[in-house]
Amino acid sequence: MSTDQYEAVCKDQFREIKEQIGEVKAQNVETHRRLFIDNGSPSIQTRQDRTERIIKVLLWAVMVVGAASIAQVTKGVYNHFQKPHMVSGAT
Repeated sequence: MSTDQYEAVCKDQFREIKEQIGEVKAQNVETHRRLFIDNGSPSIQTRQDRTERIIKVLLWAVMVVGAASIAQVTKGVYNHFQKPHMVSGAT
């Protein structure tokens, strides 16, 4: 490919591609600003992070209560079958 062909075809295409890349970078910066900064109010990402933390804490609490309940039921069933039963009227 000669220099004249480069000047005629490729240089313009490279310039257009560079402009498009610049536009995409500008959009990316704006998107980043809106996601993480958002004019001083909590951003979408911050709200999502807080919600995920609350869900994890609630899930942990439910699992602890469930495990404790299962332990109590198991203990009750075990104790029920270990103690001799009093039959009414027997001496």
